[in-house]
Amino acid sequence: MVQLRKNNKTLVYGKYTLLDKNNPKIYAYTRGTGADKILVLLNFSRNVVDLKITNQLKISDKILINNYPQLKKNATVVTLNAYQAVCVQLR
Repeated sequence: MVQLRKNNKTLVYGKYTLLDKNNPKIYAYTRGTGADKILVLLNFSRNVVDLKITNQLKISDKILINNYPQLKKNATVVTLNAYQAVCVQLR
């Protein structure tokens, strides 16, 4: 994760936008500069958690980091496994 941050200026200098601030289990935010945007999702729960995403967030298939083999997602929901941490490029 540290290496990803060092190699990606968007994660350091991009505008920070907190998502779903009232969810105590999920820490979700975007960092972005212009067209380059990254979605960071962290599940601090030992349970599987669904996170609704807005139509404005277009998740690409380019996963930058993930501690699970895959990311379960569709157009409106991302499902995070217990303690899953993922960074994904937005379109």
